[in-house]
Amino acid sequence: MICVIVSWLVAMMGYRKFSIILRMSVIPVMALFFASLTATGQNLTKRTDEVNQMDDSYLIANLRYMSDYVYMGRKDSLDAPYLSPYLGYFHRSGLFIDGSVSYLLESGENRIDMISATVGYDYFGKRISTGASTIFYLFNEDSYVIPSVMDAYLNGYIGYDFYFVELYGDVGLGLSNDLDIFGRIELRRTFFMGKDRFRITPSANMNAGTQYYYTEYYGTRNSKVTGGNGFGGGAGSGQGGGTAFGRLISIDNETLFQILDYEFRLELAYKTDRLKIAATPTVALPVNPATVTVDDTVTFEESLSTQFYWSVSITYQLNK
Repeated sequence: MICVIVSWLVAMMGYRKFSIILRMSVIPVMALFFASLTATGQNLTKRTDEVNQMDDSYLIANLRYMSDYVYMGRKDSLDAPYLSPYLGYFHRSGLFIDGSVSYLLESGENRIDMISATVGYDYFGKRISTGASTIFYLFNEDSYVIPSVMDAYLNGYIGYDFYFVELYGDVGLGLSNDLDIFGRIELRRTFFMGKDRFRITPSANMNAGTQYYYTEYYGTRNSKVTGGNGFGGGAGSGQGGGTAFGRLISIDNETLFQILDYEFRLELAYKTDRLKIAATPTVALPVNPATVTVDDTVTFEESLSTQFYWSVSITYQLNK
């Protein structure tokens, strides 16, 4: 079974990309795994989007609706509402594996738009949490969401609970034709009501990164984010896309690590021992608009605006 999976990944990504992903993912995950063997006496709980705290292995089933796909404060001019079933297995050691399928519900675009699989490790101490994971993506060739040019994403985080606020730092690597570096800082606090069943969690995020992926998105997708100017050269099938194959697209400062957006989120949740129902409105404030140049002749600045989107989800925990 493992050989079949490896052969499929090599065929989908090519040997060069697969070998890079393998080096990025296996080393940090295994390092964290062996480090956890010395951490006896610490309780392992679950990631923040799950249901209950326990020291046993378990399964999570989730169904989520997201009103739009916004990435680093940026999105296509056509909305991308997703309905995504999810299934994850979490071992008591902290290792986990999960997968999801996202169905695009936009009128005229109904299809399975994204399949993802994640393998990783989470550790939760009394006040410190840390973890690492690798996400593998498979997008529909007509997908117009901005990260659809990515094959994989490697992520590592560390968090500390100061009691009055939780602080998280996050570093990520995005693999498309080039390698992007991302960073995130998050502050959040959870308020409990009704015997801890009702929970309100406001959070504030700052996202930063390079933008090689954005250059590829403009140049290889039939991009509606360009406002129907025909600069895109790829496969998207939605409104306003172009078919200008062979055009040279460049973005200024794509190599610059800079702040891309600020996000403010409010999660409203009801939780029992196994069930969680949540609604999460989000406001994203994008900054540092890109300047796009086509064929070294036409230059324009992308138009950025405040984005509001929301999600609702229901999660059920199945104990092993």
